[in-house]
Amino acid sequence: MLTLAPKVTARPALNLSLYLRNRRVLLVGTGVGAEERLARLEDAGAVVERLDENAWRGGKRPPGSFFLIVAHSADAPLNADVATWARDHATLAYAHDQPRYSDFAFPALSKRGALRIAISTHGVAPALAAHLRREFDARLAEQGQAIDTILGELERVRQEFPRGPGRMEKLKQLAAKVRLVGDIVVKL
Repeated sequence: MLTLAPKVTARPALNLSLYLRNRRVLLVGTGVGAEERLARLEDAGAVVERLDENAWRGGKRPPGSFFLIVAHSADAPLNADVATWARDHATLAYAHDQPRYSDFAFPALSKRGALRIAISTHGVAPALAAHLRREFDARLAEQGQAIDTILGELERVRQEFPRGPGRMEKLKQLAAKVRLVGDIVVKL
């Protein structure tokens, strides 16, 4: 008899970009996933302090407060403990692959220059989000020079023209030069 796993339900979330420049962030964990989180946090300008799993298990806790705390290790109970500690200290928390302990999620992120395409399934299908990110990465690479040019032009218009309807119209005209062409194909 086949038993189906319980249905994963999406958690309501506010998708946004969080500005972390000069914000203090604690990252607990090691491994490929933790390194990817570290790179994203540093790319956002966060001041990242790190602890490995053994330091956390040994009771080490950095002094002071943090804007957010990220637990990304292969040890799920440790991640939950870190997130619980963060919440006890009124700090935003993320526990890898444990939405119930997390206040935010890391969407799959495709990027080219200033362009960021974030893909989220609200925790229901992270493998799909990662796959779509790879698809967007490939398409952004194919059109890389053109994307770079349009981003430069948009930035130039924002700097050279005063705010108002005229600037907005110019920005919209430039942005309209970018088109997504093709279908989403799902083969079941």
